Amino acid sequence: MKKILAVIFAAVMIVTFATGVVAAAGNSDLVAPCWNYMDSIEVNMTFSGNVGTATATITRIYGVTTNIEATLSVYEQDGSDWVFVDSASGSSARTLFLELDFDAESGVTYKAVVDVTAYGEDGSESDSSSRTKTCP
Repeated sequence: MKKILAVIFAAVMIVTFATGVVAAAGNSDLVAPCWNYMDSIEVNMTFSGNVGTATATITRIYGVTTNIEATLSVYEQDGSDWVFVDSASGSSARTLFLELDFDAESGVTYKAVVDVTAYGEDGSESDSSSRTKTCP
């Protein structure tokens, strides 16, 4: 009886493990960056009347990141081109927050792009993130 229960238990464990692996492998929409010195990059854009505000928040990995440098730039769409509007830069050994106000026009699409370089004792890494939004 113990052998039968052991075989059934082993079969249940194998089926359970295989199902989890197939489910994880089937999710091709999941994209998660794997950084050494950055925990997250967030870019947002809001509008209030004819004023747009772009923000970027870059968080460090505590105890690993020594410095973060970033530039937040805003572009205005002109046909198929993106025209530079303004930018702001900064650096921090902790969480870095950048904010940029710009003149906005109703119906025009804007793109906020943050370019980040994070440093640690063993080197550095760079990445960027963006947010596109149309002024209401």
